[in-house]
Amino acid sequence: MASPLQESQIPNLPGSSQLSQSNIGLLKRRIAELEEEVVALKGTPQARHQESFKQMGRVLPRVMSPFDSVRSVVDEKIRRQQIEEDSSSEDGESVLPTLEQERLFRGYQAMVESLGPRIERSLLGSETTAGEFNNICTLLSNGASAARTADTHCLMVKVPEWINRSIKLADMQEELLDTETRIGRGFDHYITGAYLCPIEYDWSDPNVRAALQNGDPQYPVTAESWPRFLFPDPELEHNDSDEGFAQSPLLQKAWKCLMTSPRSAEEIDLNTPASRVKRQKRNPPRCVANIVGLKSVTARSIAYVAVQAGFFDVLSRLRIALTQSGWQQVDGDFDYHIFFNNIVDYFEDAPGPIAEAKVKAVLEWWTNSVFKTGKTRLSQSLPNGGSVKRLAAKRDEQERGEHTV
Repeated sequence: MASPLQESQIPNLPGSSQLSQSNIGLLKRRIAELEEEVVALKGTPQARHQESFKQMGRVLPRVMSPFDSVRSVVDEKIRRQQIEEDSSSEDGESVLPTLEQERLFRGYQAMVESLGPRIERSLLGSETTAGEFNNICTLLSNGASAARTADTHCLMVKVPEWINRSIKLADMQEELLDTETRIGRGFDHYITGAYLCPIEYDWSDPNVRAALQNGDPQYPVTAESWPRFLFPDPELEHNDSDEGFAQSPLLQKAWKCLMTSPRSAEEIDLNTPASRVKRQKRNPPRCVANIVGLKSVTARSIAYVAVQAGFFDVLSRLRIALTQSGWQQVDGDFDYHIFFNNIVDYFEDAPGPIAEAKVKAVLEWWTNSVFKTGKTRLSQSLPNGGSVKRLAAKRDEQERGEHTV
């Protein structure tokens, strides 16, 4: 932005309060000159350099994390480098990283894999000063914030449209969602309530619906429970089984809307089982997935889209309001960072080979449904606390051979 005119830059004016035509002309010419300088400055290598990092930052919520900062994942990388250097010069037992440290490091790896070696050189290069590091982190953060906001606004419009269309096509006796406001969503609406209801509660039971609508403390809604919109049929009983987990039509539509294009999302029918996928056209060349070189669906991209689709700004009227200070990570009892981590851990922290094979099959199914043509195949299912912990415990039992598949 051009700086205000300095006193020395303004032509000498006559004593009268009225500007002469010649002085007005001089001012106009000076303003035009300053505007040209602004345009020239925008084209400088420094300006282009800064814009480049902002554009890189837009990728990060989708491939790394919408919550973890660049600084936190880089700090974990540095911590590990220091441990390696210390262990090479000293004898002693290495301390295993915590689950949180593992998440951060995998986030760092995802960032470098997506953005390429340039980002690693820029952040950790020997010639990078502390000031340059802080500036790059700020630019990346600004880009990430802009992308999160844009994605939230996109789904705030699209998800109600999809639900209304499914209500009409299925000839349901449900009220259509008001696309102009968020009133009447969440547990106040049968369809959005079914999506948001934890799988351990029976949404078809009127008493359960009333309890959730009234915020009954005996029916908590927290990140320790899997919401039904993660599964193909939100009204089916799941009995702690992970059959169909993260394979719902709503999640598919939201992923394609944000990562390929809103038009490609129209190929997914909310009223159609996720195993029946239409023959798909090639993704547009300028879609997000192609721009960032994403050739397969990742666990973190699924978790990010699940967070976006589950926002109460999208499905309801309360959760994750966009405020002047940024995202609100926690809404009431629901922590979206924990929710994101739970999904990431399901895929990235499998307890053993059986669970790893299931995770691999689910990700292959996702990649086939998004990037390839023809039919996709859902992986076969494998036979206390919230549903997140119970499902995790069942996976552990399978690895120990305590559960018969």
